[in-house]
Amino acid sequence: MISSATVCMLESPDNQIAYILGVRMRKVKEIKQRVLSNAG
Repeated sequence: MISSATVCMLESPDNQIAYILGVRMRKVKEIKQRVLSNAG
């Protein structure tokens, strides 16, 4: 999982870098429940 400190740093107003975060959806139970349970 991606730490909250990393997400806060990336979303801070000082950050000028565009980013895409990726996780292994089927390996992380929380991601699997949130993403794969949504229709569409």
